[in-house]
Amino acid sequence: MSRPAHFLLALLFFCGSAGAPTLLAGCNGAETIRAERDRVARKVEALRAAERVDLDVRRKLLVELEKDETKDPLGIAARDTCASAYRALIESLTQSEEVEAAMKTGERIDPIDMKRKLDAATKLIGRSKEDMPKCDKAASDLRTLKP
Repeated sequence: MSRPAHFLLALLFFCGSAGAPTLLAGCNGAETIRAERDRVARKVEALRAAERVDLDVRRKLLVELEKDETKDPLGIAARDTCASAYRALIESLTQSEEVEAAMKTGERIDPIDMKRKLDAATKLIGRSKEDMPKCDKAASDLRTLKP
């Protein structure tokens, strides 16, 4: 067998071995980037899919996204952009639920505090609506742009 053939066989073996380091970008660098992007995209999709579930579940999903340690620039952009949009959304819903719960229980409500909470919720929902298209674009980029 010629030297180039030996080299190619060795490279194929090295790239295919389970514990191979990712130093050779030609081996599995692209696969690593794809895996990171897929992981971030799945976390964003889980948040989207959890639209009608309990806020505590959504908070846990948000924390999972925020803690993701992707190194890929597109993954970082999607993680940070979507986390910001969903954090604002969840916080606005929390503020609104607190006011609604207080009203349902007949609890004496400080009108100034209620107005403050509703104003905060309105501001947060506005920020979320502004950030959500950026999140959609960043999440789409994860799936469409090549590593």
